[in-house]
Amino acid sequence: MSDVKKIHNDINEKNNLQEDYTFVRETIKKKPPAFVTVLMKIGKVLGMGVVFGLGVCLVLFIFNRDIRDAFLGNEKSDNADKEKSTYSSEEKDSTISEAESVGLDEKIDAQIVDVAVVFYKEEETTTRETESNQETTVMYQEEEVTADISDNKEIQTTTATQPENTTEKKTTGEINTESETTQSTENKRVEEKNHYTGLVVGAVGDVFICVENDRISGAGDIFVSFENGNYVNATVYGYDAMNGLAVLRVFAKDIDDETKAKIKSVNVKDIDEMNEGDKLVYAGNPYGNGRLMYTGTLAGVDSGHCNYDTFYRGVVTDISNGDIQDGFIFDKNGDIVAMVVGDEELGYRNNITGVCMEDIMFIVRALADGTLIKHIGIKGEAVTDDMRELTGEKMPDGMYVTDVARESSAYKSGIMVGDIVISVGDSQVADMKDIQKVLDKASVRADITLVVKRKIGTGYSEFTIKVPVEAYGGRK
Repeated sequence: MSDVKKIHNDINEKNNLQEDYTFVRETIKKKPPAFVTVLMKIGKVLGMGVVFGLGVCLVLFIFNRDIRDAFLGNEKSDNADKEKSTYSSEEKDSTISEAESVGLDEKIDAQIVDVAVVFYKEEETTTRETESNQETTVMYQEEEVTADISDNKEIQTTTATQPENTTEKKTTGEINTESETTQSTENKRVEEKNHYTGLVVGAVGDVFICVENDRISGAGDIFVSFENGNYVNATVYGYDAMNGLAVLRVFAKDIDDETKAKIKSVNVKDIDEMNEGDKLVYAGNPYGNGRLMYTGTLAGVDSGHCNYDTFYRGVVTDISNGDIQDGFIFDKNGDIVAMVVGDEELGYRNNITGVCMEDIMFIVRALADGTLIKHIGIKGEAVTDDMRELTGEKMPDGMYVTDVARESSAYKSGIMVGDIVISVGDSQVADMKDIQKVLDKASVRADITLVVKRKIGTGYSEFTIKVPVEAYGGRK
């Protein structure tokens, strides 16, 4: 029995040893070598680095233009830095492409100028009289006046009393006389100076520049700076106070040859050829700190406004900067589209808006040419269904007269507020633009025939009224 038990115990010990060995063998088989573990850890770290790097590259590819151009093989424009400094709009790339902007800023710079308007405060004047009380001639010290535009120095003007036989030197500010001349000095201190944007409208010989009349009214001196930054004296050549326009003149002798070669007269864009979404560039100097440009698109053209005998449309951009009330709007080719003015009647306070240059250019050209502007002295607007609904009247088609200037030829001829002009001569009339076209072709002092409908009682009666064409001009 003990032998059996011993045999049984031996079998059990053998089985236990077999199980222990199996467990150890299986454990050793599942555990990888140490170097494999190290390689796996290294691979994991490298994999995470690769994933992170790819993520960074993807972000840069999406948001960085230079990286994207490098991957796609696009060439970077040589003018990229120049465009960045010239155009202030952060959204320039969405409106004006690099190809379109090549040379555009140079073309616009050749058409606009900085107009510095200086107002003086008169100081106490000391005068030494001479024996002969002759007519005085004022000679401005040009270099001192020019310097004052930037550093606010006191400006000196020299007054010289000259006898009849006096010869004037060509040098600015110097007088040479055959007899003794007594001079006195009058101090002129700058009280106010402002900078505005002017547009070159003529550059054959002398240069003619369009600005708003209100900007320069009452100025003591006016200076103009072209692209080179040097200021030269300008004079008011003509003005139209009724429509708020003025033309300055800069004599050719005051402009150096290099600047003359760069100055370009404007090309006026036909607004009817433009569509909503067409690209535009605003250019101006509203703060006096050098050129300021924004790019955008045409948001729309309104139905129009009128002054006395003048019709103009408002050009609205999508450039959000309603504070700007000075400068000009060009198309992508550098042709002039509109003049930005402080006109509340336009009513677009949030976006840069201007008066259609095509509609007011006939006034500007008349001022620059020294010709008179023809008028009869009425304002009006087209009769519409909304107007009929608002008044409850069955108004005939035509132009409703909203105002008649006192002492004008229309006023003297009997045109009244409330009249509806249905024709002028042989032309049907729908709005002020139709009357403006007739005036452009008419001769001064010639009669034009207006057919009007006037409400009398409950109906409208027709009258034929002859109105003489007058002319005015603001030459200084």
